[in-house]
Amino acid sequence: MSDSTVKAELRDIYERRAEQHGHQELYWGEPTVDRMVYRRRMGIICRWITQLAPASLLDVGCGEGMYCRWFTRNSEIERVVGVDLSEGRLERARRAAPDAEFHCCDGATLPFADDSFDLVMCSEVIEHVPDPFAMAAELARVSSRYVLISVPNAHGNIAQILRPPSGGEHPLDPLSGHLREYDRPMIQRLLRRGGLKLLQVESCGVYYRGRKKLFGWYPQRFERILATVDKTVSRIYPWLGQYTIFLAEKIRRTVSAMKPEASVCSPG
Repeated sequence: MSDSTVKAELRDIYERRAEQHGHQELYWGEPTVDRMVYRRRMGIICRWITQLAPASLLDVGCGEGMYCRWFTRNSEIERVVGVDLSEGRLERARRAAPDAEFHCCDGATLPFADDSFDLVMCSEVIEHVPDPFAMAAELARVSSRYVLISVPNAHGNIAQILRPPSGGEHPLDPLSGHLREYDRPMIQRLLRRGGLKLLQVESCGVYYRGRKKLFGWYPQRFERILATVDKTVSRIYPWLGQYTIFLAEKIRRTVSAMKPEASVCSPG
C-alpha cells in the first residue's frame, strides 16, 4: 500500500471520528482509569513544556486542539500553532482555541521554514505515519531546539514484554489508525536518525493494560493515590507504562538542564 493511500485512509478515519464524537471526551467525563491515564499523560507533557518556557510551540497532529487550548490559556507561550490531517477536527480546534493558529497539512511535509518553533510536540501520532523517520526529521527541521514525542508503549504489560514490538509497518488498524508499535530503544533510534539527542523519558499507565475491566470505575478521591502509584512505578519500570513521553533536543544545540520538577499540571 502506497504512502498516499495510507494517508488518505487515515484522513478518512479521522474525519469520521470528528463527525461521530469529540476526542476530548476521552479525557473529560465520568472518572475511569483510562481517562485518568490520559490526563496524567497530558499533565506530564504540560509540565515539561511549561518548565522549558518556549516562546513558540507547534503541535503536530493537534486533533481538536486540546493542547493548543491549554497552552493559550495557561502559559506565556507567544505563538501556539496546531496542524492536523483532518479538517473536521481542526474546525473543533479553532473553536476550542481561538487564540491559536491552525493549518490542515501532512506532518511529514510541514509548511514552515527551518527553526520556526522553539518546541515541536507530536503526541500519539508517530505510530500512525507511513514513514516515521522522515517525520522525525521534519519535526527536527522546523524546531529550533526541542522536540517532544509521546507514543503508546509496545511493552505496556507483561504479555507484551514476552514478544518483540513490530517496528515494521503492519496493516492499518481501522479502529486505532495505528501502523506501528514502538518501545523505548526504537524511539531512541528514531530520534538519533532525526538529528536529536534524548534528554528525558517518562511513562504512565502501569496498571492500565489488562486492568480496564477490573478498574472500569473508581471513586474520584482515589485518583491522586493512583496517580502517585503510577508515577512511582512507571519511573522504576518504564516499559510497563501504557504511554511513554520523550523529550529531545537538536544535537547542534548545547543541552541545558531542565528546572527542578514541579507538581504535575492540572490541565483544564
